[in-house]
Amino acid sequence: MDGRTVMGRVRRAGLGALVGFLGLAAGFGTAAADGVVNGAGSTAVFPLMNVWAQAYQEKTGTPITYQPNGGGAGVAQFDENSVTFVLVEDPASPAELQKNGFVQWPLVFTGIVPVVNLPNLQSGKLVLDGPTLGSILDGKITRWNDPAIVALNQGLGLPDAPIVVISRAEPAGSTFALTRYLSATSPAFDSQIGPTDSPQFVKGPTASGDAGMAAEVASTPNAIGWTDYADAVAAKLPLVAIKTTSGAVVAPTPATFTQAVNDLTGAFDGGLGFADLMIDQSRTGGWPILATTFVLMDAVPDDRASGEAALKFFDWAYRTGTAQATQLGYVPVPATLLNGIETLWGAAIIIDDKPLWPVK
Repeated sequence: MDGRTVMGRVRRAGLGALVGFLGLAAGFGTAAADGVVNGAGSTAVFPLMNVWAQAYQEKTGTPITYQPNGGGAGVAQFDENSVTFVLVEDPASPAELQKNGFVQWPLVFTGIVPVVNLPNLQSGKLVLDGPTLGSILDGKITRWNDPAIVALNQGLGLPDAPIVVISRAEPAGSTFALTRYLSATSPAFDSQIGPTDSPQFVKGPTASGDAGMAAEVASTPNAIGWTDYADAVAAKLPLVAIKTTSGAVVAPTPATFTQAVNDLTGAFDGGLGFADLMIDQSRTGGWPILATTFVLMDAVPDDRASGEAALKFFDWAYRTGTAQATQLGYVPVPATLLNGIETLWGAAIIIDDKPLWPVK
């Protein structure tokens, strides 16, 4: 989802619904009943949100429902007053937060990985760089044995076969993260396409959601696409290693994701709504591709009980769910940021002059 587009829309007068989040897909409600947490949005973190929601409901009895329909569709449900919060990967700017009355903070970091379906290929063996990957996706490179790919993969035995580019059918945060990376590493890509959640790539097969992308690539010979790390691993797809701007070849792994997050957050000095908490490619050697998933909520929720229940769930996820996040290949928010996040809750999410956090 492109937050600059969504956040620029005019909100209905009097609307105070919380902008939603991810949870368990089954049983998505039509309104935020007292103490019930409904959400919608980004598909990239659904594997983790599904695990978190089930574990939290087993522990507390509070259901966390979630519809992984993409950030843009999730925000659209804001007008229906049917969600408690939304997850997006393209953050609102400070001006947009102030204009729309939103509160925003990071939830988790997600590795976005190029994936392929080539015969007899082990994960991480195929190497691409930013310009070459961009040229494949926009149709300048059309065959797997193109000289530009062969030059990066001496001795790999690439097939003389057409490249099948799988694209996302809908605007997506993982697509925004991918095109942001490609724009940072390829001036040609930046000038022709640029960072966007809905690029015009090669016309061909499309897939909905990150899991759908993984399934489509897995079922299509000679295909290439991109998805979140957890869905790629679940589909047993070979991941593409990247030759960085510094010349190093780096495979996408939880260790490289974690290192990049540590490099970023170690010098992070805050900022309204954490809007600048995105991976700076120049500081990570152009790799890996990481999406920061942000939570958006209304600063003045319609329903206190649902708002408090959402914050209690997030607090539990930060303090208890880190092992589950790491196991699936996500990078939890570092402990150094947690105090700032919960301080933001207490200062910015308020009903009748009373903060929702800490919950009394």
